[in-house]
Formats: sequence, C-alpha cells, structure tokens
Amino acid sequence: MLSQRSKLPIKVATALTLVIVSALWLGWDKPYWAVFAVVVMAVTETNGHSLKKGRHRIIGSLFGVLMAILLIGLFAQQPLYLLLSYTVLVAICTYQQTNPRNGYAWTICLVVASLVIVMGHLQSVTTFNVAVLRIQETILGVVGFTLVFGLM
Repeated sequence: MLSQRSKLPIKVATALTLVIVSALWLGWDKPYWAVFAVVVMAVTETNGHSLKKGRHRIIGSLFGVLMAILLIGLFAQQPLYLLLSYTVLVAICTYQQTNPRNGYAWTICLVVASLVIVMGHLQSVTTFNVAVLRIQETILGVVGFTLVFGLM
C-alpha cells in the first residue's frame, strides 16, 4: 500500500484539484484564493490544527470583508476619514495578532480588508463583488480541504 509519507501529497493534490475545478465550474474568477486556503491548511502539523486554522481563516475573512464594506460604504468619498479609519483597523488587528488563541483570524481580517479595499477601487459595487468572491473562494477551499482530508 501507500506509505504515510506519500499520502499527504496525494491528499493535497486531490484537494487542490477539487477546489480549482469546482471554482472554475461555478464560474468564479479567482480560484487561487481557494488554493491558498488549501495550501495554508495543508502545511500545519496536525489535522485538528488544520481545522482550527480553516475556521480562523473563515472568521477572519468574514470580519475583514465586513470591515472593508463598512469603510467603503461610509468613507469612499472622504479619503481622509477612510485612511484614519483604516489606520485604526490596522492598529487593532496588529495588536490582536499577538493573541495566541485568535491571532491568525486577526491577521486574515487585516489582509482580507486590505485586499478588498484595494481591489474594489473604492467603488461600492466592485468592492461588494470582490468581497463576496473572496468569501466564496475561502469557504470552498476550507470545505474542499476538510472533505478530502476527512474522507481519505
């Protein structure tokens, strides 16, 4: 049979293929976000740690998207207030990153909020579309990884 050493690459390759094909089949534009979720979860030490990291990734993504939409919705036409609010968000997230229990979720929150704000070009519709796509892709990656590693 297969050695323990060869099982991990097969599982990772299967999960990556599953999420890429699923994202393309659904017509989503950026399947690499789902791939990032799989890769980040795959490089952890244990399966339990992977699931915790996936949970924190989803929570951080949801909160980051919420913050990006809130900041753009309130301050898209007022760049000074947008920058001041974003600076406060960066300070809070950076401080919370040192929390050993939930630090990763705060890191993802900051990354996702920054990506959504920048990729949305300060336009509400574009920001919303990027935000929804980011959440979809992240959830797809976490679910794909969990399914493959749970079944194989």
